Amino acid sequence: MGHQRMVMPQAHKTPSPMAYWTSSLCLGKGQAGMVEVVWDKRTGHQFACKMIIMHEGLLKQLVCELAFLSGLRHTNMVHFYNVYMLPSNSEVKLMMELCEGKSLATIGEQI
Repeated sequence: MGHQRMVMPQAHKTPSPMAYWTSSLCLGKGQAGMVEVVWDKRTGHQFACKMIIMHEGLLKQLVCELAFLSGLRHTNMVHFYNVYMLPSNSEVKLMMELCEGKSLATIGEQI
């Protein structure tokens, strides 16, 4: 009986999910981060990307927001698609439906 040589599979580096997205315009900034218009390079679809710089105090709030957003399924509510957290930094990215038009704050000021 001869010895069989075991061939180990080659490791492939998986690209960051954000490698598929390109940002184009800042929609606004807040205490925790900012929101940008991004598009998917593969499909050309546009989304809103809410970027949050994490710190200990925001973790509980973020978990609640994600639980709330992931359960929403209504035509009049912004659709939540996905969340990405890059291990290289403390930034969390929420991918959501892009709603064109005025912000809720701007509409409230006009009333």
